[in-house]
Amino acid sequence: MKPLSIITYLKNNKRKVLPGFVCIVLSVFLVYFFSILLYSTIYAIQLGSINVVDKVTIVNSTNKNSISDKILNKISTSKDVKDIIPIIGDVGYFEYHSPFGSMSVEGYNVFSEDIPKLLNIFNMKLQQGTNPADNKNEIIISLKYAKQNKIKIGDYIGTNPDLRANFNKKYRVSGIIDGPVNIAFTSNSGSIKREDALKYSLMFSMNDRRINDEIMDMGDKNVNIVDYKSAVTEVNQIIESMNALGIILDTIIIIVLCISIGNLNYVVFLNRKNEFSILTAIGYRKIALYRKLLMENLAVNILGYILGIAFTILVVEILNITVWEPNGQYIYSLRTGSMITALLVPIFVSVISMISPLRELKAMDYECINI
Repeated sequence: MKPLSIITYLKNNKRKVLPGFVCIVLSVFLVYFFSILLYSTIYAIQLGSINVVDKVTIVNSTNKNSISDKILNKISTSKDVKDIIPIIGDVGYFEYHSPFGSMSVEGYNVFSEDIPKLLNIFNMKLQQGTNPADNKNEIIISLKYAKQNKIKIGDYIGTNPDLRANFNKKYRVSGIIDGPVNIAFTSNSGSIKREDALKYSLMFSMNDRRINDEIMDMGDKNVNIVDYKSAVTEVNQIIESMNALGIILDTIIIIVLCISIGNLNYVVFLNRKNEFSILTAIGYRKIALYRKLLMENLAVNILGYILGIAFTILVVEILNITVWEPNGQYIYSLRTGSMITALLVPIFVSVISMISPLRELKAMDYECINI
């Protein structure tokens, strides 16, 4: 027999350690599940905002006057600018629902010859149908939005509350695209010429984002510039609020768990007083017994952590297959940052919940044996 063996103790005292073990598993599940939900929601926000301006900068006039020649010349002559795409106008937006809420996604009216170029810029692929034809009131939409609202090729969307869409007219869905961006394109150029459209609204891809700062430094108040930096600043306000909510929830779970498991460990220790008194009486040093208690507790908590992570991954993958993916959503079941966050549960619990038992052990000697 090995009195200090952790494995022997766990084998012979399953009922004693089971309540604490189950608490750890459920708490790790809650923390990890909430963390990956939060991360996946943030990623969904990025699909309709950050990922767009990560590839292009959008410049448009804020009034009836055209964009200044100084800015247009800067864009057209800069070596950092790759493709310049005129925007005929915004056609409205649709709402994409993530697990924690919804976000508006813009639809753009561009020239038909620019659509293949835009799909290439955004790393998008046409999954079904065709690109919109000129002046046919056709539109291509993202696969995620199409799945979420059960939209198929040939369906019409305009101002549809049930489809969470608000476009300036009714459009026939001619194609469905997929990739790292939520976006929609139509091509109703009418009689407007390309060079005229460029004077009022455009987007351009770039080799270096310094061109954005150079344009902003020109200080034209009649021009609105949407670039990566401004979009990140705006989205970060939302992300910070969501992360604060996550920190509050994690803190509450850890505090409640430390209190509850601390009480459980104390009760279990009181039932083991004779065991530790005997070990003290036959010569085991207190430091060895401290280590025994800590390692037993840590072993239970780490096993609970591993099972909690595995259980969460299984649950998320099942929900992805049965619920989220059919609705155009996806939750990342594997994320290192979320696993590290969940690891705080067994670490804090292992330390804090052992304070009372260790105090009792320190004050105890072999005379405590009940005969």
